Amino acid sequence: MNDESEKKEKFKRPRGTGIGTGIAIGAGIGIAMDNLAIGIAVGVAMGFGFELINRQRNKG
Repeated sequence: MNDESEKKEKFKRPRGTGIGTGIAIGAGIGIAMDNLAIGIAVGVAMGFGFELINRQRNKG
């Protein structure tokens, strides 16, 4: 293995962090908009996108 592939193996992003991050950001947006339900729904959608990005980064 070369050095770059070893670094990628060592620093993989853990699964599930995208959903948690998205919900946290969405809750903040919801509180700012005075509508927590919509904020959390937006956060779940953002979290799903973050998870897809993390999976793509972990593959390559």
